[in-house]
Amino acid sequence: MSGIVGFALVGLVIAVIAVWVASLGNAPKQAHRLAPTANQLPPPPPPPTFPVVVCNAQTSEALSQAQASVSRREAEVEAALARFRATEFEALIALHHEAFQTADTAYVLYKSTEASARSVSTSINGLDRYLASLETGVARGDSRYISRKSSAHATRRQLVATARGLQEQVVELRAGVRQLNANTHTLKERIRDECGQRGRDWYTRLEARKRRRRDS
Repeated sequence: MSGIVGFALVGLVIAVIAVWVASLGNAPKQAHRLAPTANQLPPPPPPPTFPVVVCNAQTSEALSQAQASVSRREAEVEAALARFRATEFEALIALHHEAFQTADTAYVLYKSTEASARSVSTSINGLDRYLASLETGVARGDSRYISRKSSAHATRRQLVATARGLQEQVVELRAGVRQLNANTHTLKERIRDECGQRGRDWYTRLEARKRRRRDS
């Protein structure tokens, strides 16, 4: 009886081993059947891009408003220089302060916009690399890759137009700020030279505040 049980156990062990070995032989084949081929791989997701619509609408409007303020203030300073009267001392120093604030606000804006334009350029470079990665799938006629390429090209065109538009506005605003600063500097010196002692005192206090801001 024990001999029969022993043979039965040996047979069972042999059968289990045979099944296990067979499963090892079939596993790679099954994995091979499930693994997608290169032609079946989906296209990679597109890279994140700069929020071009928000940037283009909001920043462009802010730049336009800043340019209008600079132009208006520049005209006021030029008019004050043309009809300069020492008796209008209070109005002159108030105009100097307003012109300085206008130029400073515009400067901060266009420097920030330059940073945004650089972010747009970075997004364009990322899209160029992404487009290059799609070429293999496009070449074999995979509609998924072709669709992604078309979408990426559309985004790239929008980014390029945004970067170009922002740059043009920045150049215009920068030139306006420089001209306003030059006229404001002339106004400051004329107040010092033509408004007597109070003009000189005002100039001295103004330069002292400037040094403190620079040293802080």
